Amino acid sequence: MHTITKEQARNYFVRYHFLDRRLPKSHMDKVFSRLRTIQYDPLRVVGRNADLVLKARLEGFRPDDLERWLYQERSLIDGWDKMMNIYPMTDREMMTPISGRYARASEAHGRELLEDDFDRMAETVRQKLRDGQLLKNVHLTKEFDMGHQGKYRPFHFLDYLFHLGEAEIAEKFNTQKIYRHAKPPKMSELDEAFLDWYAYRRVEATGLIRMKRSEAWLGYYHYYQKYREPAIERLLEQGKIIPVTIEDVPGQFVMPSDKSAMLESVELPGEVRLLAPLDNFLWDRKMIEEIFDFRYRWEVYVPEKKRQWGYYVLPILQGDRLIGRLEPERVREGAFDLKQIWWEEGAKVDETAFQTELATFVDFVK
Repeated sequence: MHTITKEQARNYFVRYHFLDRRLPKSHMDKVFSRLRTIQYDPLRVVGRNADLVLKARLEGFRPDDLERWLYQERSLIDGWDKMMNIYPMTDREMMTPISGRYARASEAHGRELLEDDFDRMAETVRQKLRDGQLLKNVHLTKEFDMGHQGKYRPFHFLDYLFHLGEAEIAEKFNTQKIYRHAKPPKMSELDEAFLDWYAYRRVEATGLIRMKRSEAWLGYYHYYQKYREPAIERLLEQGKIIPVTIEDVPGQFVMPSDKSAMLESVELPGEVRLLAPLDNFLWDRKMIEEIFDFRYRWEVYVPEKKRQWGYYVLPILQGDRLIGRLEPERVREGAFDLKQIWWEEGAKVDETAFQTELATFVDFVK
């Protein structure tokens, strides 16, 4: 059992997440080889969540880079994970127990609403894709007469076939997805080997994760004790993860054993980063509050009158401290403007580092 201080935990966590210094954009694969998966959210104020996650870690990253990696080079893929996520294409086959479960839930919902029509309509969409058609929601709405509320919508069929692996996203315009036919991957089994792989993958995605249920375990399977605890025990026995306690923080955590050398603190350069609201770094907000003494809640879905801070607020990281939060104005005509800034009490702001970080958004939002 490793016991570390809060200071060690902060130092390790920042470095693990590549937030101490940016990597060259060509090293995108290094980010994904460590974090495995990043959360996708279509809401765009200054960038979508996935864009902001990568921007914080890659020098010169712009949103069209992610579009290229997803839909041209296809080194990355959209898929269900913690929520809707983006992960390496090389994980596609191993993730089929997750995508298959999502597809089965979608199918059950469709059969409940459409009954015997489900098979006919699903096969119609399949055949159009096999014939080489590029399909989006609007192409099917009139044909199936499914525009009214409460029905299984055309995009549900496309999403269903996507999660079966029979369709892939050819391109995306904002939230509008265009699908084409794809060769389905071999389906992996839902067995101990998968559950161990998937649990270890979530440990990697966070770098430090509470053994008990937390927001960081959200998604299928490991959010529930009956799957999570046996997998953690097996991974501990295999030596792939190690247990960690943090002084003055309740509970036990685990981390990848091959990163244990990173628990030795080093001096950080003190750079500033604006973090995405759903950044892997923030997946366990209770842990962040305990280690960084910084309470963060995403208030997008909180009624305006009940918000403590603002609509789309980004935490400000400087070195190994969360020193404040910033609400940007919604991007219009490629301009990046600040709406409000709130500094933490006692924060020692490096104004040069802060302005340097703000300057990186000028090209990013164009």
